[in-house]
Amino acid sequence: MKPTQHKHILIVAITLLLVAIPNAARGQVEEVTVQVKGLACPFCVNGVEKHLKKVEGVNEVVTNLKKGEARIRYKFGALFNEQSLRDAVEKGGFTAGAVTLAARGVIEKREEFIFTVTDTKLAFTLHPPHPKKKNQTAETTLSASTMATLEKATASQKHVEIVGDVHTHKEAPPALSVTQVKLLRD
Repeated sequence: MKPTQHKHILIVAITLLLVAIPNAARGQVEEVTVQVKGLACPFCVNGVEKHLKKVEGVNEVVTNLKKGEARIRYKFGALFNEQSLRDAVEKGGFTAGAVTLAARGVIEKREEFIFTVTDTKLAFTLHPPHPKKKNQTAETTLSASTMATLEKATASQKHVEIVGDVHTHKEAPPALSVTQVKLLRD
């Protein structure tokens, strides 16, 4: 092979990497954690994992018996569906509790902040976190630091990584109770 052919191959390889890596890095729903009520033994873990792995788009399930939770990773490009995870947990004989989502996407401000997962049409309205304890009062607004990050993301059109508890309301889009938000460098 001539030296010029090596250069051409190298240029093509670098170009392919530059095209492929940003799309892979932007990603989608990165991880979902489902609280599973009623896990008591390793057989319970196997049963719930078996049903969660059947959910369309699920790539990996790791269940922690002590914490009573299942961590789910999706295949790249697969769509997140909260109800299908809840149904799978119930088919396994258990009750699904809180569902926490970690994803990358963009923020848009309308009447309230909207988070759209990158490369999907999956969108959530953003809310403050729900109280952890029953006697704790609910926050009515997002924290000042979260608001500042969301405003910066909206103005700069940069991607964010966001973690929050998923919840749904009748006749309204799904919502995330934001527990963590980080501005990404695109």
